[in-house]
Amino acid sequence: MDYVSKYVEFLKKHAEVKKLLKIVCDASNGTTGIILERLTNVPNIELVLINTTPDPEFSAHGPNPLMTDATKTLSKKVLEVEADFGVAFDADGDRAFFVDNQGELLPSFVIASIWFSRSTPPFVVDEIIYLSLTAGNICKEQDIVPTRVGSIFIKEAMQKNDATLGAEFSGHFYFKEFFGLDSGIFSMIYTANILSQQNKTMAQLHTDLSLRHLFNMDIKLNKATWDRVLEAAKKGTSTIAKSTFEREGLTLMTENGWINIRTSHTEPLVRISTEATTKEIAENNLALIAKIIKETDEGS
Repeated sequence: MDYVSKYVEFLKKHAEVKKLLKIVCDASNGTTGIILERLTNVPNIELVLINTTPDPEFSAHGPNPLMTDATKTLSKKVLEVEADFGVAFDADGDRAFFVDNQGELLPSFVIASIWFSRSTPPFVVDEIIYLSLTAGNICKEQDIVPTRVGSIFIKEAMQKNDATLGAEFSGHFYFKEFFGLDSGIFSMIYTANILSQQNKTMAQLHTDLSLRHLFNMDIKLNKATWDRVLEAAKKGTSTIAKSTFEREGLTLMTENGWINIRTSHTEPLVRISTEATTKEIAENNLALIAKIIKETDEGS
């Protein structure tokens, strides 16, 4: 059985691109290159492929497109060939990271925002995307189901709520049409379908969102436990937190935005995300939480 051909045909069936789009795809020397090289003759899609040769050393820029400068080559190629957008895939192809026609890397919640405003709810998202979309009034709260970070939680919520789309901040996107699972290449096709129906570029759609300022930081824990960090964070933010809840880690709602603190599921890290109406407020909140965590760890 030629499963690659079957998968390619499945992907083609879901391509409904209304006008010609040029898309740069960076396979990151991973598995998507095998599929992309056979994804030809799709109506209105011109693919420009880079780093498609599987390489266990991932010599182009490493297997994780979120690493520093990993999408630099992709952005350069998008500008060089005047593409409509670009996509970088991780090593096994289940995550996708988009750059717009100006070569700017777009956070996953931006892609989710563009999709959700043009798709049928309900949608399932993790905590960070939920906060970004609802606190900023980008999407209706009743259209979005928040769940914990992690593939298993997203998939369970997708099935339970009969959701059409799902998204994680880490670059995983899920589709009812893809059996509730995540796929990087399917994400590229879905984006192409939506963009081809617009009279604006990807960069213009991004600008239209009027997004607030979001910053992230990871801090390694050497001694402190999560319980101690949680207690210290609550105490240290009592003057700025209007309300708190613990759906995924600790979320603090402030007058001008929100702060989320959570542990990594795979590493001894605390992940901090802050969003606010101004860059200064967001950066100050990030610095405050980082200071609290480091002082707690040093005092343990």
